[in-house]
Amino acid sequence: MSVHIEKLPLSQKLQLGEGPHWDANSNLLYFVDIFAGKAFKYDPKSKNISVANLGPGTISFIIPVAGQKDKFLISSNCKLKIVTWDGFNEAAAKIEDLVQLEDETSTNRINDGKCDPKGRLYAGTMGPFDKETNIYTDGEGCLYSYETGKNVKKLVSSIGISNGLAWSPNCKKFYYIDSLKYAVFQYDYSIDDGSISNGREIFNLKKKGVAGLPDGMAIDNDGKLWIACFEGSKVIRIDPDNGDLMYTLEFPSYQITSVAFGGPNLDELYVTSADINQPSDIKKKYPDFGCIFKVTGLGIKGTPMVDFRI
Repeated sequence: MSVHIEKLPLSQKLQLGEGPHWDANSNLLYFVDIFAGKAFKYDPKSKNISVANLGPGTISFIIPVAGQKDKFLISSNCKLKIVTWDGFNEAAAKIEDLVQLEDETSTNRINDGKCDPKGRLYAGTMGPFDKETNIYTDGEGCLYSYETGKNVKKLVSSIGISNGLAWSPNCKKFYYIDSLKYAVFQYDYSIDDGSISNGREIFNLKKKGVAGLPDGMAIDNDGKLWIACFEGSKVIRIDPDNGDLMYTLEFPSYQITSVAFGGPNLDELYVTSADINQPSDIKKKYPDFGCIFKVTGLGIKGTPMVDFRI
């Protein structure tokens, strides 16, 4: 294995880079800066990065809409919206409200979301930052699913920070992260109706002695999970069947936020990072904060990401 890590040519570093989504139809990478309310498109062939200002509000993901050119599903605070964007202009041409996940009075926000193999959206929320305790409010978040034409379903409650999502290659298991519990959970998953059941913890970073909080997550073609370690400067690969830590990939960035497999053969790993209240000594030690990385040479392929179906 000859692993190579390179930085994408961002014009400026991101505050909270997140939500990498590889669009296999166009061979393009989409990602967001949550607090800036911006979505980005990266073209590996031209090395060009385009940006759309989709605020006000936080934008946690951007997912193409299946079969519709220039249409995307995004989150905005606790709401889902459909955006029309040609991928080049600075501003989105049109933004339409779709559905509210939580009451408009909620102080929560959506933090992560992906589509299951059927194109349903699964998205989780998190509570606000408590300035008195200097931590995020625990137990306020929930995990939801949404299918076009149906009501929003609440799947899990009492979540700290809702994070990484993945489905097993055989479509029988669903994996999900609660960052404040330091844990990855596994559920039985029904592709027919999208239901999940029999949740259990399968990996805990604190118990395993792995630094950082588990954040975004991807799954490879062998059914192994790749987990971003926020304030751990790494991505880890684990075996969900036995809880073994299989591989550790270090980065020159402290707050690693999410991962996604991409490239024409799905054998490249895209990794996002952040720059949130980091002290100067941390920035000196990890100088590539707020950058996006592309990892090649892993010798492993990922599973394709799924568009949102309307």
